[in-house]
Amino acid sequence: MLWFASPAWARFFDELSGKAAVIGFLLVSGFSIASSLERDEIGFYRRRLLRIYPLYFFAILFAWRLEAVFQGQMLLPNRDLHALGVTTAIGNLLLLQTFLVKPIQFDVPVWSLSIEMFFYLLAPWFARLDRRFLLTLIVLSAIAFVAPKHDDWGTVYWMLTRLNALNYLWCWLLGFLLWRDRGSFTLAAVALGIPLVLFAAQTPERFSVVTYLLSVTLILSAHRIYIPQRLDSVGNYLGELSYPLYLFHLPSFILAYGALGVRDPLVLLGVVFCITIPAYYLIDQKLKLKYLKPLLFPRPRQSEFSRAALPQKD
Repeated sequence: MLWFASPAWARFFDELSGKAAVIGFLLVSGFSIASSLERDEIGFYRRRLLRIYPLYFFAILFAWRLEAVFQGQMLLPNRDLHALGVTTAIGNLLLLQTFLVKPIQFDVPVWSLSIEMFFYLLAPWFARLDRRFLLTLIVLSAIAFVAPKHDDWGTVYWMLTRLNALNYLWCWLLGFLLWRDRGSFTLAAVALGIPLVLFAAQTPERFSVVTYLLSVTLILSAHRIYIPQRLDSVGNYLGELSYPLYLFHLPSFILAYGALGVRDPLVLLGVVFCITIPAYYLIDQKLKLKYLKPLLFPRPRQSEFSRAALPQKD
């Protein structure tokens, strides 16, 4: 929002830190993935692909199309966006951003999804590793996260300190362990203590630690919170809507700002919801459930013997 306008309420949210929000999200992601694997490892990759990719695919196509509409550039009050070419767009479609290509500029927040999918690929392996080994990985990742980014310290150092999959592994694995070792006071203390050092070194925003601690507190206290059924339904709906909002908000802002001439922050937000909600229902509720889910999770065909054994209707 601050790329387009700078209202006071938006500046307040900016102080909560976008980087802290990504870290809190990855923490919750690791926690929920550990839970998913524990419930049922069979079909895990297909479930993750079905959850993440359909909306993501259309969001990248949307951003790619906008690059063509605006001839590869969008000049904003607080930031300029420039298209990086077909290779970058295709690389983003394949979830290779931050590994082999840069994030597509007209939907740059998707940079974190590639590393999240990478963690999904490794999740079954993590589930089989010893707790001490995972804690060692967390420490090494945290060191990479806070290490100074000096270009003249050698190629290997340059690559390690810029490899986002390594830099952000600590928070995802911490969430993963918080589920696996739930009830561990020591691990909870580690989860609360690590950000006090990391955020002080990496995030200048005043309330970045608050953003992260809210995520940790939610995880540690989730089993103690009672939510009435009606509020739970509303919360589930908002949770489902949060993912398409994350994917479509920047391309929607660009469309509203560049093509419709919208400058009012609240109207910009209104356009985002007008695009995101239909996309959610058309892609996530229609296309995915009607066509893609049966394709990825086909029902086993009933044998002739079992059909013959069923009682016949008159």
